[in-house]
Amino acid sequence: MESGTDFHTVVKEALMEMQQTGSMPLLNDDYVQKLHKSGRVKHLDQVLPFVRTMRPVLECLRPSASTRVEESVMHNGLFYGGRIDAILEWE
Repeated sequence: MESGTDFHTVVKEALMEMQQTGSMPLLNDDYVQKLHKSGRVKHLDQVLPFVRTMRPVLECLRPSASTRVEESVMHNGLFYGGRIDAILEWE
């Protein structure tokens, strides 16, 4: 269960950084090494192999004005509400 939480944390932080910098940090080995050294993600060794399989998708992600990470959503017409992990655009 903790590795799932760690995966979520790694992807969430990478998406938030992508919004600021314009590029996906998980594709950068220096970023991954920094994450490793920080010790904040206990199960990084289990999470990274799966993240690396997502490389083709990560390479296509683009930050945009509509990018949202960990935000509340509400739609009165369709009667739903909740918290989304991410809304992203890719080429």
